Amino acid sequence: MESTEVLYMQHVKVGSGRAGLNDFCFHICRGEMVELCGISGAGKTAFYNYLMGYEPLKSGRVTFCQKSYGPPEKFSDTGDVVCISRKSSLIHALTIAENLCIITGRRKVRGFIRRKQLNYRINLLLQQYIPGLSAEMRASELTTPQKHMVELLRALENEAKLIYLDDIMVGYGQMDLQKMERLLAAVKEKNIAIICARRVMRPFSGLTRRLNVLSHGVNVKTFYEIDFDQNVFNQWLLGSDTVAWLRRTSYKTETVIFETSHLTGENYITDLSMSICRGEVVGFYDMNNHANIEAARIVAGLQKKYTGSMHLCNKNYCPHRAEEAVRAGAAYIPWYYDASGIVETLDFAENIYLPIMRRMSHFGWIKNQKAEDFIKREYLSDMDILPEDADEKAGLLSVYARMEIVLKKWILAAPKLLVCEALAEDNDMRMRNIVVRAVDALAGEGTAVIITAHDMKDLMNLCDTVYVMNSFGNEKRAQRVEVIRNV
Repeated sequence: MESTEVLYMQHVKVGSGRAGLNDFCFHICRGEMVELCGISGAGKTAFYNYLMGYEPLKSGRVTFCQKSYGPPEKFSDTGDVVCISRKSSLIHALTIAENLCIITGRRKVRGFIRRKQLNYRINLLLQQYIPGLSAEMRASELTTPQKHMVELLRALENEAKLIYLDDIMVGYGQMDLQKMERLLAAVKEKNIAIICARRVMRPFSGLTRRLNVLSHGVNVKTFYEIDFDQNVFNQWLLGSDTVAWLRRTSYKTETVIFETSHLTGENYITDLSMSICRGEVVGFYDMNNHANIEAARIVAGLQKKYTGSMHLCNKNYCPHRAEEAVRAGAAYIPWYYDASGIVETLDFAENIYLPIMRRMSHFGWIKNQKAEDFIKREYLSDMDILPEDADEKAGLLSVYARMEIVLKKWILAAPKLLVCEALAEDNDMRMRNIVVRAVDALAGEGTAVIITAHDMKDLMNLCDTVYVMNSFGNEKRAQRVEVIRNV
């Protein structure tokens, strides 16, 4: 690692409100990787928006590779900085080689680009850094972690000076995490600086020596590997040393509400038979996040089953789309719940009202303003929303408020079965409490809840039953399902 400073930020203010940067100080050198850890709304996304050139500098001073910025300038060295968020920037219709060539071709290639030579070069890179992928694969065929790795490889080829990872590793399986760590190590060896912003982290993976805690837009504490203390870290991160899960009440009954028989999926699930009772909370665990996700998406109607049968409330259940599953009484919350689980242009009451409109509206479809006003009066005080934000668009609310909107609307809709991807994964203490209370309310009303996770601790004390369906590569190994009850 070189000692040359790449980025220096002094008393920086960017954005507005609780989620902006306020009096933020930070620095990073070439070849260094720094963990930036903070709960949702701490200012990590404001940092991302500034480096992307979206937000102007309101106060302070920023120096990037000896070029200085002052207010009200926007960051303009975006060609030397690569920001990677959960939503991939790859063009899905193009191959991996074409996606890499979009950027690198401008710098390293003159004249016409020969596809055969391009594919040969990209295949060499993939064999070195991301084995298992080929240059001819389309971006639409890749998993989310693979897309992030290809974006990192593109940054490496583009000779970036700084890479910012905006909480991208939520939902990664253990194998994906190992591959990502190997690739990040290769990026560091090229003297590229890396900022890894995360909500909850397993500190000091071997790549980092410095960890910064971000709170309300301020860098409140810096830890080094030699002086790191988990309890002190928790206190700075959460404002409390209480990090254990609250054990929820079990509402499981003896009435079977959902069952599968000899279910087989496209890649991982084979001969999966199970039964879920009314009010039962079930965890789907796979350390690599493959088999459990496939099983959950088959149940939610997002992926097709090859063989086998499913029954919901003693009726044949075979949804081909999520809409069909909802009509049958099942609901689905994806892993990117804070974005896709809400309509960002509607306020919180309108979002909550959507799933129950058919039951509360005149003639089943006409908007009932009285019902919507009742929801606003009844539930505003129970949620993480200020009275002055009652009419604010949901997309502008905090991630905690958006999460409560997603969960509250399904609590009121009372589906028979709710499938949740990574609902309890990488949550800070505040988000965990929201999740526990919501799951408790759903189960108490008789809804059966399925939650996927790649870390067993995310399911402990939350689920009544856990199905362990570990997958290995592309082998269909999930038929070796282990059932853990009364966890």
